[in-house]
Amino acid sequence: MNKHLPRFAWLAGASLALLALACDDDKASSASPEAAAPAVASAPPPAASSAAPVATTPPAKKPQGPCSKDPTITFTDANTETVFRRVLQKPTGPILRADLKRVKTLVLTETPSTDLDMCIVLECTNLQTIYLGPGDLDDVSPFKKLTSLSTLGLVKTQVKDLSPLQVLGQMDRLLLSHTPVEDISVIASMPKLTELSIDDTNVKDISVLAKTPLLEKLSLRNTLVTDLSPLRGLRALKELNIAGSAVKDISAVQSIPRLKIIQE
Repeated sequence: MNKHLPRFAWLAGASLALLALACDDDKASSASPEAAAPAVASAPPPAASSAAPVATTPPAKKPQGPCSKDPTITFTDANTETVFRRVLQKPTGPILRADLKRVKTLVLTETPSTDLDMCIVLECTNLQTIYLGPGDLDDVSPFKKLTSLSTLGLVKTQVKDLSPLQVLGQMDRLLLSHTPVEDISVIASMPKLTELSIDDTNVKDISVLAKTPLLEKLSLRNTLVTDLSPLRGLRALKELNIAGSAVKDISAVQSIPRLKIIQE
């Protein structure tokens, strides 16, 4: 007998054992859900759509229908009604159309300007002051009928065209901050103006302010205004806020007595 046969038999037995073990592993693998599934190559991420993005439609503005002529006023906004009742000192009972002629001040900052009922506001024929709430209001032409108006707050509205206001020669305070206003030339028709705010607007040119000798308070925060020379002759100016603006040179206004300049 070959003396190497036992070693050969041992190697053959070891090989058979390894083969059996491999078969057992394959069986175990085939029992696993992940292993049972056929190998699939990872799908590439979907290609970006070449179609143009769908434009988002802005909210529709509240339609302003024909104005009612009923003797009793019906409010569609609770905040507006609360303001009118407070001004008229009439907490209960009907508010009559005739009552509106007594209204001189309206602070409607809690009512979105988009929901403003101009039919009611325009009945306030003796209105002198009105502050509007933020919203999509972009047309100030109705206000030209309020010829007694001296204070108008349009902060955070979408008003850009101020030209309808040129008939309001009694204007004393005009607040235009956070609006898309660029052109303030309408102020040439407002010689009695004492306060103007154009913070965070696109106004660059303030040359028209040379025609406002009574101006006392002016805020130009975060604007593109660079030239203050139109303010040189405004001896009534008491406060000027230029923080965040493009103004670098304040020499034009440094000779104005008692002027407080806010730069930060």
